Amino acid sequence: MTQRASGIFVVIHHTGIDKPHYDLLIDNNSRARVPTWRLPVWPIERVTKATRLPDHRRHYLRYSGPISDDRGHVQRVDGGMQHSNRRPGHWVVRFFRHTPGCNLLGLELTKVSGEIWEAKPVEHSRRRPKPRA
Repeated sequence: MTQRASGIFVVIHHTGIDKPHYDLLIDNNSRARVPTWRLPVWPIERVTKATRLPDHRRHYLRYSGPISDDRGHVQRVDGGMQHSNRRPGHWVVRFFRHTPGCNLLGLELTKVSGEIWEAKPVEHSRRRPKPRA
């Protein structure tokens, strides 16, 4: 069964660690923690490996700065509204606002095995208004 949800998305760049990366957080306004994927690049321009991380605290939806215990630094690099359709192992996320210069309109996230997922850029068709009679 497909579940639909809307909320915000945030992409944070995690630096000051051995393997800098981007974290995509997709908030659906119904959970105490936020589903999160680690990505090697942002924006996604082609099919890319993603790692499903443990859900992050909601604090990271609005936080930029150092992470405790010398675990690096995070900086928000993108964010806005999103609408997601999801079922176990498969999410399609549409971004309604994104950073200027970023043409990524959405992502399809598909579980491959364990915590390994595939992130694929998606272009969404825009609905055209119906002609007036």
